[in-house]
Amino acid sequence: MNAIQPTHLLKNIPESMSAEWFQTLFENPHVRIERIVSRGHCSLENSWYDQDWDEWVMLVKGRAGLIIEDQPETIVLKQGDALLIPAGVRHRVAWTDPHGDTVWLAVHAFNKTYGRSSTMEENTYRDILADAIQAEIEAHRFYQQVADRVQDSYLAEMFRDLAAEELNHRRILEKFRENPDQRIHFAQVTDYHVAETVDVPEELSLAMKPADAIALAMKKEQAAMRRYADLAAACSDPDQKKVFLELSAMERGHKAKLENAFVDIGYPEVW
Repeated sequence: MNAIQPTHLLKNIPESMSAEWFQTLFENPHVRIERIVSRGHCSLENSWYDQDWDEWVMLVKGRAGLIIEDQPETIVLKQGDALLIPAGVRHRVAWTDPHGDTVWLAVHAFNKTYGRSSTMEENTYRDILADAIQAEIEAHRFYQQVADRVQDSYLAEMFRDLAAEELNHRRILEKFRENPDQRIHFAQVTDYHVAETVDVPEELSLAMKPADAIALAMKKEQAAMRRYADLAAACSDPDQKKVFLELSAMERGHKAKLENAFVDIGYPEVW
């Protein structure tokens, strides 16, 4: 057993972040505890959180405005304030302090435990979805950073759209993880196989040329698409097969968008 050590909620926060930062502190099938750091971030316009589970949030530091659907007044949260958001109550973050860190402690309480086929243990299933969620968080962060830096308006808009899609996919995956009976749908997208023809470095970096960054992003989407397709093929549980096929379709859509940009732009060389 590892030594039990305290965690300081105001330490080990990234110095630079263009997107909100999420850290899972504890998780089991019944509860997830997260630390979230915002720096002027807020919900996308006309975007609502609509969760099938209760969420308790506390502001450890900073200030934030929370909008609850059908409540006329914005709820202003200050350091030390806490709020329970019942399942099914649509809400959104109107604003957070633009001049410093707003640190949230969020506790998600899941009131239903779902059985799983013996072909895949519950922890394995949840670990796979947790990995997919983390990948969406990292992709959102990278795409937002690129969108903030790129000078070409076409590329900037494309990366902003990708960042928004990754954030939405994260929310879909989280909701689906806690309610596997809910069906999610992604449009079928043609696979142009452009990614398979491109040689790229292994690490994604803002120091790359745009062509290299897009190419590597394509490769990562290709790998994710194939990983989920292989998992679907290996599953005998129809509900789990459905999850992985839909995840594969989601990654195929990302890959197709990047491939279209790569071809249309014609190997861009300058941010």
